[in-house]
Amino acid sequence: MMRDTFRNLPRLLRNPKAVILDTMHTQPALLVVIESVGSNAKFMVQIDYYLKKPKRGTFNVVNTGRELNEKALKTLQGELKNYAGKESPKLLLIDGEL
Repeated sequence: MMRDTFRNLPRLLRNPKAVILDTMHTQPALLVVIESVGSNAKFMVQIDYYLKKPKRGTFNVVNTGRELNEKALKTLQGELKNYAGKESPKLLLIDGEL
């Protein structure tokens, strides 16, 4: 990812392209899709994540981030369609659009 993307990350996370609730794992996470210069990127924000260090407590943590090429973006869109309308979806679009 470009250096400018990381430098502008706080602003980009405030204005995401889409926010997806991911409940596939025991610890739920928000997948935040942002538009960076010439591409899309996805960041995983873990909700109420318990940290032992440096201070004990729960935090919302940006855990991973990567650029999404067209294939990865289409895969994510397909997964959202597969879960749409299900009673307990593993992925749920809660804001924005892809």
